[in-house]
Amino acid sequence: MNWIAANWYMHHLKGHVSLVFVTDNESRVHTYSSEINTTSCKLTVLDLPGFLQTYYPTLTTAKLLFDSLDVSLRSIQSKDHNLPELSKSENPSESLDSYIMPSAPSIGHVYPEYLPESALAAGLRSGQFLKGILHVSCFRPTTEATVALTDASAVKHQPELKEALAARSEIMIHGLQHRNRAVDGDVVVVRLLPRVHWKTVSSDISAQENCDYEFIFPETSQFSFTTNGHWSPCAPLVWSQGLPTPLGELSMSTNPVKAPDVRFSSSQFRKQHRRHEKAVSAAEFVSDSSSISGSKPNQDCLNSETLSRSLPCGFVVGVVSRNWRDYVCTYVPKSTESALDPKNESGWIIVTPWDRRIPLIRLHTTQISKLTRERFIVRIDTWDSYSAYPSGHFVQTLGCIGDLETETQTILIEHNLIIRNFTDAQLNELAPLSVQRPWKVDPEEVKKRRDLRSPTISGNPESEDILIFSIDPPGCQDVDDALSVQWLPPIVDEYGNEHKRLQLGVHIADVSYFVPSGSYIDSEARRRSTSIYLADRRYDMLPGLLSGDLCSLWSGRDRYAVSVLWEIDMDSFDISNIWYGRTVIHSSYKLTYELAQRIYDSVTAENISSNGFAMEELIKKSGGLEAVKNDIPELKELNRDECLTALDKLSKSISLLVDIASNIRERRLAKGGLELESVEVSVQFANPETRTGKLEDLIPKEPLEMHNTVAELMIFANHWVARRCVEYYPDRACLRRHPPPRPEYFDELKRCIACRGFVLDANSNLSLANSLKNASDPNDPEVNKVVRQLVTRAMTNALYFSTGSSNMTQDQFSHYGLALNLYTHFTSPIRRYADIIVHRLLLASLGDYRSLTTTQSELNSKNTELVTILGNKTDGLFSSEELASICNHMNEQHWAAQQVQRSSLELFQALFFKDKPVDDPSRYTEGIICQLRGTNGFIAFVPRSVFVYLICISLFSV
Repeated sequence: MNWIAANWYMHHLKGHVSLVFVTDNESRVHTYSSEINTTSCKLTVLDLPGFLQTYYPTLTTAKLLFDSLDVSLRSIQSKDHNLPELSKSENPSESLDSYIMPSAPSIGHVYPEYLPESALAAGLRSGQFLKGILHVSCFRPTTEATVALTDASAVKHQPELKEALAARSEIMIHGLQHRNRAVDGDVVVVRLLPRVHWKTVSSDISAQENCDYEFIFPETSQFSFTTNGHWSPCAPLVWSQGLPTPLGELSMSTNPVKAPDVRFSSSQFRKQHRRHEKAVSAAEFVSDSSSISGSKPNQDCLNSETLSRSLPCGFVVGVVSRNWRDYVCTYVPKSTESALDPKNESGWIIVTPWDRRIPLIRLHTTQISKLTRERFIVRIDTWDSYSAYPSGHFVQTLGCIGDLETETQTILIEHNLIIRNFTDAQLNELAPLSVQRPWKVDPEEVKKRRDLRSPTISGNPESEDILIFSIDPPGCQDVDDALSVQWLPPIVDEYGNEHKRLQLGVHIADVSYFVPSGSYIDSEARRRSTSIYLADRRYDMLPGLLSGDLCSLWSGRDRYAVSVLWEIDMDSFDISNIWYGRTVIHSSYKLTYELAQRIYDSVTAENISSNGFAMEELIKKSGGLEAVKNDIPELKELNRDECLTALDKLSKSISLLVDIASNIRERRLAKGGLELESVEVSVQFANPETRTGKLEDLIPKEPLEMHNTVAELMIFANHWVARRCVEYYPDRACLRRHPPPRPEYFDELKRCIACRGFVLDANSNLSLANSLKNASDPNDPEVNKVVRQLVTRAMTNALYFSTGSSNMTQDQFSHYGLALNLYTHFTSPIRRYADIIVHRLLLASLGDYRSLTTTQSELNSKNTELVTILGNKTDGLFSSEELASICNHMNEQHWAAQQVQRSSLELFQALFFKDKPVDDPSRYTEGIICQLRGTNGFIAFVPRSVFVYLICISLFSV
């Protein structure tokens, strides 16, 4: 048919246009070419290699892709022809009993064949087989994996399993043979081994597992350093090498780990030992025989065998579905490999995935030298039972190992985050908004909103004059939220008592006004689900016109917002009234956390006699009035007296916000709210404004009162909006829940902390909060930080969910960490899609459906009475089933974005240490050993980087 079409075009165009016919059948090239009259037409017949060579000779990436795919396809086809036909049973269930133990591979095979689908189905129905998702251990990827059961009810057919799986619905898979070619993420069918073959989980760390090369391939990160400071290009991260000393000279590595792997001679060790005295003595956190409480710790808590536990073990008998994706790989040949011969550019090679959990992959290429010491993407095609490795094909090159852009793209790809530019169709939806510059609010829209601007700005004498300002990190462009607080006239109760009243306001960017449901931008925002923040850049969920301009609550500009206003009785701190709705605001100041803290500190200083004097002191300490105006550009046009008046009013508002937030926080913590360790790391660049140039330093961000204040007020708003959404949409509200931690995650932690005499009671969030308060050493403030870090790591993840989910009860809606019965995300719609969903729910509960329509004509034609019927599809809200699916996607994207952000910081750690000489003081830091891992490793908390590091020790002779 294609050839007929080509002939038609050939005769129709009569040689005026050159045509190329490409076929994947080499034999047809000669046949078709012989049919062409080359004197009367311009039609060329080529196979794909000939086409690439003729028209794109310099496009090496395309040639690499074709060669790899071609060889992979030919290999699969040739193997399929030679495969022996498997025997088939008339009744699949008859042979199930013969699979109590794994089958031996056939002659010439490495792994046993999978059972046929009919046998798998029969085994699942009978309960002899179990189905779940395979998760490979990143610590011991070739020896340990678990299968998380997707249907734990299947264990009812096996009573002996009920007790074993009561705490965790997981089956252990030991060794590659029992894993039988399954890859991390695959949905597999397993059969349990007899109980006598169940094994314990090792606490040891495998430092060089699955390494066919002379390089180290640990953890899931970017690269490592060798003894002389050179890169080990395949290695994602470094494992420290010990010395023949009690603890050895250890460099730090994380989960993932980023730090230089430095080996010292004995003399070097003695010279450097004093720098690490605290790191060595900090081991007392685990091994000190005397505790704070005076009780003697249990010595067994340091025994790795005690920490291990026997779990049900099984083996894979089939794969239901593959979860293969794009894998970033590296090829570094052995010195003995022929690939080092520059003349040998073609052949099969073994490449190493960036993700340590993925097995080595066979790959055919015709340009071996081009792939050497580069990162490139590979896709797995097949994994046959007679191959030790899966076979795949080359997709594209990312760049040289160690290059910042290459490593950043690697992080994104490995976490399955697809970054692409906004399309023309999406940006065209914003065309009407980009015409008017600067953008101004629509007077007709303003009439539909509560106007919180001062009359001098709004021109409306009836508008409310409320001081509104934002507090954000330095350089923040996407300002989601702003705050306000003001005194209201007091009220007198029926007993004649006067009560002071205060109005607290949280104002959130009205993104839903600019992003109607069902629009192209809405679909793309849903796909992205969240903005991604890396150490040196961010990838926005929304186009820049919205995220950095029209939606962003910049100071000095009129903006649309969705506000929540509370009336608070300042005597009892009870909420007397609450108002939700769309507003117009004009933020007066765009403050940083640090600047807001300085203003607050100037007011609360003990030697300050009056607020006016406090502002004078602030100006003096800031370096004069001009310096203050540089910090607060909104004051530039004011004289000194006007500045003092403005600062006085601003400082009073900040102080009130701190007082309110502190009271709210105390009440929440009293109910069991947890204060966990979550300090961030700041990356300092040579050009801090643009976050470019040389990396200067990595330091933990100083925790400020302002951080707690803003965070608490956002939590407060999220909670009250959640209450409103559930009240009006009980079966399809988008909430965020935090399940209680799984008990088994705390077992080792309890034993570890008991070594210092502390008791960790995790029966409830309140008991856990009290335990954290008590786990402190007055002589060592780092102890409590370590405990909180470890508890944070043991927590489960918070999740978005639909309240209409059939498998959820209302007592499961709560947020364990915050100690709130209902919680959602409402305060960051510029960077989170969940917040946009919640805004639409909130506004719909107020009878405002304008953001739920795609076009103005649809908006005008809506029947107000019809759309107020809850549950009717015409209200434009997601159904419970749709919302549940979206929530699952948002959970995946949110988790991936968090991992990418962490990986980016760790990448910059590695880049920071990369060019540092061995004796550079910045390569040494204090660490606290907080948990032992078997016989060859431990976990350490490093205060300087605020990371918890997994360290593997391998002793070597000096």
